Amino acid sequence: MKIFRAASLALDLRELQEHYQACQENKRKAANSNALSVALAGGPKTAPDADELFVITNLLRNLVDLCNEVKLVDAKQKINLTLSHLDLNPNEVDSSLGADLRNVFDVFMSDLWARVFVQVPARFIDFIDCDLLFGEAVATKFKSALPDIREAGNCMAVGSNTAAVFHLMRVAEYGLRALAHDRRIKLDKNKPIDLSTWEEVIKGLEKAEQAIQGYPKTHAREAQLDFYHGAMMEVRGFKGKFRNRVMHSRESYDPHEAMSAFTHVQKFMQVLSSRIAEGVRTPMIWKGRKWLS
Repeated sequence: MKIFRAASLALDLRELQEHYQACQENKRKAANSNALSVALAGGPKTAPDADELFVITNLLRNLVDLCNEVKLVDAKQKINLTLSHLDLNPNEVDSSLGADLRNVFDVFMSDLWARVFVQVPARFIDFIDCDLLFGEAVATKFKSALPDIREAGNCMAVGSNTAAVFHLMRVAEYGLRALAHDRRIKLDKNKPIDLSTWEEVIKGLEKAEQAIQGYPKTHAREAQLDFYHGAMMEVRGFKGKFRNRVMHSRESYDPHEAMSAFTHVQKFMQVLSSRIAEGVRTPMIWKGRKWLS
């Protein structure tokens, strides 16, 4: 997602307007000066001094960077022409600079009028292009899921709620595969986990959860059972309501439902990241005090 720096643009355009007004004020003072004051003062000031010119030049270069980000072609061309004139004739800047700055402002606004920008509610600002929506542990242990985590946040930020649920279900699938890998789930005809359906994987995981219940009763077994039962509870929480419906075009989702899906998948991935990671397996039977923390 391209981020539009609206606050920076607003400040730069305001500063541009202030420099333009300063140039106009200098022209007005020059026009009102009588011959005697001109002679005594060495002539009225009609152009900015070196320090002001330095500030104006840096401002215009900042605006070029903004133009590059948003692809404002005409505004960028006009600013570059103005910069070229200032660079080639640093000692010949006169009252025409005010007109140049006004033209830059007008062309910039004209380019902006040809664009439509998406409004992001304040509560979703931190969702934009964020890999850490589910926390650092998930981002570190489930790197394959990061593109979909980021896109889910972007979709929620701009109100594309059904698309957000779609990406969240993809995130959940990465977690589901990791859980199946951890439990050494075997599918019929040795089908690869990544080519199997959710139903096949979940049935295998439910059998694995039942198997844990038959392990020798220890504190480590209780911790293991709590972990897998908690993970499967979250899977059951979003599978029927979100995954099946969004994948088969059965339903669209409003902001509240998208946030519900976000919360379920976030919890699921956080539960997983507390014990497992992509490509990393725990023992089939947990033993010892290290599993109690």
